[in-house]
Amino acid sequence: MSLLFLPGLSTRPEADLGSGRGIGLAVVREAVGRRGGRVEVFSEEGQDTVFRLRLPLSVSILRALLVASDGEDYVLPLGATAETFRLEPAQVHEINGGLVIRRRDGLVPLLDLGFCLGTSAVRRRSGYAVILEADGDCRAVGVDHIRGIREVVVRRLDRWAVNHPAVAGSTILGDGRAVLLLDPAALARLSPLATSGAAA
Repeated sequence: MSLLFLPGLSTRPEADLGSGRGIGLAVVREAVGRRGGRVEVFSEEGQDTVFRLRLPLSVSILRALLVASDGEDYVLPLGATAETFRLEPAQVHEINGGLVIRRRDGLVPLLDLGFCLGTSAVRRRSGYAVILEADGDCRAVGVDHIRGIREVVVRRLDRWAVNHPAVAGSTILGDGRAVLLLDPAALARLSPLATSGAAA
């Protein structure tokens, strides 16, 4: 069975666009091994073959929205993202010192991500907004850019690594950069006036 994972092994006599280049399982084993896991193979003649991937409990794969604020990239779980749109200054209003935006029939609190994480001293009124829905709360998060959807491998951070309630973990992007994973429920609970993790 170990021969299946050697680079260059193929059961096809010649390569085509879909298979035959002999790199499939070798790449799988390498990718799983980098994440601290392993691949197990079970086969019975005349029956079937089962491939089992084992990954550490601290690692999971997540579809996420990649956003940028003040030159830093962050990921938000896609399941908590209800809507994204370009944020115009005319949409932003101030009530009791906090920023809100009008969406459809109501007002949604606007939390500036850079101001919340301490990378910006001012709250932006333009750029992009991400509407998050978590635990029954709705919050708009203001960012500079929306870079798109990614599938990311999530790793939990040690408690001492990042001391902020909105940070849930980290991931490594394809170019090798480490990016923080944000917790939508924690962001939805933060006050629009929050900075550096001040809770509502």
